[in-house]
Amino acid sequence: MIPLAVLGSIVIGVILLVFVNRKSHANPYIVVLQCMDQEAEKAAADFLRAHTNRLVIKSKSVQKGRIELNAEIRLKSDNTDFINTLSEMPGVQSAVLVSYNGDYMG
Repeated sequence: MIPLAVLGSIVIGVILLVFVNRKSHANPYIVVLQCMDQEAEKAAADFLRAHTNRLVIKSKSVQKGRIELNAEIRLKSDNTDFINTLSEMPGVQSAVLVSYNGDYMG
């Protein structure tokens, strides 16, 4: 029984070392969009899907004449110039890109 416990501990330790030292290179970000209408929201979401690896809608709030969309994204590269293009799209009032550590309050 003791050799089995020693061997099992070694195997589990090696597996833990392999997974702990692996780092994900895709840092998550939150995009906060304020759009004027549904067409602008759809165009902005399609634009984000085309320029990112992953897009997950976290929240959406709608008021008369304004739609606010919070989305978690994973960038394809470290280039964030797409947010400038996104903010200049017709119907998009503002676009904010914020680093995201996993805690979401909203």
